[in-house]
Amino acid sequence: MAWFSGKVSLGNFPDLAGAVNKLQEMIELEKVKMEMKMMEAALQGAARQAQAKADEIAKFMNENEQLKSAIEDLKVYALTKERDTLRREQNKKSDAAALLKEKDEIINQVMAEGEELSKKQAAQEGQIRKLRAQIREFEEEKKGLITKLQL
Repeated sequence: MAWFSGKVSLGNFPDLAGAVNKLQEMIELEKVKMEMKMMEAALQGAARQAQAKADEIAKFMNENEQLKSAIEDLKVYALTKERDTLRREQNKKSDAAALLKEKDEIINQVMAEGEELSKKQAAQEGQIRKLRAQIREFEEEKKGLITKLQL
């Protein structure tokens, strides 16, 4: 047993040393690949969330436009109703107090409806601002993840 000194050096086995180095490189590469897959999954999740928020903002914006349209329709309706009322009262030459009372009722109704719609619109605009802020946050997170993926 004089040929075995008790110590094994990879220098004595250059092919084995190369294979070990190659395996270490492959293990490191697999680790990097796994990290990239995890980052990609996180990025896709963030992208889905951002898309969901964008869809929600689009929905709120659509509802906001519908509310604005409803307000305009109410204004036209109220003005048309007031005009028709004035014409009827003028043609009948009825008493001014009755005409004033009817106009006040119409105005109060329109004011109440307008106030309610205005509150809804303000609430939705606040929600839209919050959602836009969230989208900006998601976009920043997405950029960060993309940067990490590129490294």
